[in-house]
Amino acid sequence: MKIVYVEWIDAASTKGWNSKESVKGTMPIRSVGFLVESTKGVITLSTSQSEDTDFMDPLSIPRSTITKYKILKTVGV
Repeated sequence: MKIVYVEWIDAASTKGWNSKESVKGTMPIRSVGFLVESTKGVITLSTSQSEDTDFMDPLSIPRSTITKYKILKTVGV
């Protein structure tokens, strides 16, 4: 099982009325987690993994939004 670091660009939104200057179109995000799956279009991370390999709160990130990807560690499960 690999632990990875990912920098990616996410959509951003705000509530209520906002000035044009305060509206952001995108937001840079940094995520760290267990690599659950890696496909041509998406990587999926999880914050936690149980002994029977179930995953908590998986996050799927489209590869087209990833700006940096690094394997931090490989651990045995």
